Amino acid sequence: MGKKRNVSSLISELKRKTRKAYNSEEKIRIVIEGIPSVLSIA
Repeated sequence: MGKKRNVSSLISELKRKTRKAYNSEEKIRIVIEGIPSVLSIA
């Protein structure tokens, strides 16, 4: 089972290293897109 653990840790390390890094402007845009634009004013 040691080999399987090494493979899964290798995959996790690869995903961590190739993860997209968002700058602050992109983060703000993503949050704004997630907020529902249709708000009822009752």
